[in-house]
Amino acid sequence: MRIMDRAFDEYVIQGVTHNIGFGKSILANEAYWTGNYSTAFIPDYYPKGFSGDPLEPSDYTLLAVSAHQVKIAMQNHGKDAAAECRASTFYITIDALHGNPELDFKVQQLSVNEFEVTNLATGSSEKHTVDDFKYEYHSLLSMKMNGQEKKLQFTKSDINGLNYTFNHGGNSVGMKIYDWTQYKYKQYMPTPVAFDFAKSVLSPMPGAMVEVMCKPGDLVVEGQSLCIIEAMKMQNVVKAEVEGTIKRVNVKAGDSVAVDELMIQFE
Repeated sequence: MRIMDRAFDEYVIQGVTHNIGFGKSILANEAYWTGNYSTAFIPDYYPKGFSGDPLEPSDYTLLAVSAHQVKIAMQNHGKDAAAECRASTFYITIDALHGNPELDFKVQQLSVNEFEVTNLATGSSEKHTVDDFKYEYHSLLSMKMNGQEKKLQFTKSDINGLNYTFNHGGNSVGMKIYDWTQYKYKQYMPTPVAFDFAKSVLSPMPGAMVEVMCKPGDLVVEGQSLCIIEAMKMQNVVKAEVEGTIKRVNVKAGDSVAVDELMIQFE
């Protein structure tokens, strides 16, 4: 079981969705590893499906320190963050998860392997040692934190170097990493608009809009063609993945669209 759990931790999959986190959650379930389960295991233990295991305070600390180290590694163009022994401080906002509010941490590197993590909501601070830190394949993070082996995966960051996403405990955890100059103005930053992706059609690629085949008020069925995008001299038909009524169409023939641009919304 330990070998399988470690394999789940170290197996890196990028670019597609996967269920590694669900596998790890099953392995951690006492009923599973004692053999005390039936064919109703999933409905019994995951009646609402799986969206990640609840995170403990120690998980948030691990995520905050990991975010600090990834930020340093990226500033060093992918070199090991431990290669440079320098005092550095970042402010980490961990997005709301499982009904919990977002949390702000100050992470200060005191020495090559000592960190002070401060919960900015409570003001409480703790010091932690981090040894054998490794950042491999631009994704896999491993370290010994306070003597215990820890692993998690970094999945992506945005072009501005502010928003980062990590996988831990089956959760896709969004974080923002600020320096002090950025953090002191955080309260003035506009809150990003959250899209309901289940009711949104985004452009899968940059290209030119050739034809829009729907309009507000249209009732469309799953698989119905919505628009055609030309990219690399090829025409790509975008089809509805759900049945519903069109609420808004934001594009027209002749428009240029960017990847992930919101094109069509359902009611």
